[in-house]
Amino acid sequence: MAVFFPDADALFIHFPKTGGTWVDEASQQAGISMVRLPPRTSPKLHKHLPREKYDCPASFAWAVIRRPDDWYVSWFRYARDRGWPDYKQTTAHPQSCLAACAADTFEEFIRNCLRRQRGYLSRMYASYTDGLDFVGTTENLVADIRRALKPRMNLPRFDPQPIHSSEGPIPMWPAGLREQLLDAEQEAMRLWKKAFFAGTGERQSLRTAA
Repeated sequence: MAVFFPDADALFIHFPKTGGTWVDEASQQAGISMVRLPPRTSPKLHKHLPREKYDCPASFAWAVIRRPDDWYVSWFRYARDRGWPDYKQTTAHPQSCLAACAADTFEEFIRNCLRRQRGYLSRMYASYTDGLDFVGTTENLVADIRRALKPRMNLPRFDPQPIHSSEGPIPMWPAGLREQLLDAEQEAMRLWKKAFFAGTGERQSLRTAA
């Protein structure tokens, strides 16, 4: 999904499982003017696409990304709870290739990703963030919405309430598997760290394990 904020002349690009739906709904809560944009080429194209798939000459474009290991946890919970969605009827969904990694357990899913789609998230992050003016992070979502929009518009009081939360148990990482995943996703981790530690000293003081 892409969302255009006309008062800021800003385009938000939504990569799945990074908090984009929250950005959309929290902006509505705050009364911020926004327009959801369909892809320009075909109604069958999925809503989660890179910037070049949308006709919008915004002067500023931004997105958020998520720490790679947490992204895989989130995608597994989402896909498992929905019976591993079949995107055959919808072309160009960025996660369609992960159907080949479907599994009953989180460990099996990650091992399938390492065998069949190694470095998947690094490729996707590179594609979706290329040419953007700002990249925030899921972990700093409220602050990064302000950082993206406030310099470009009169941002109303923005104190959104939690909107979505995943259900079910959070998968546990078997010993050594998280490290294998992060080794395969070094570029995604580099992009995430660059976005996470950019900006204020407050954000730079936060600690995360590599």
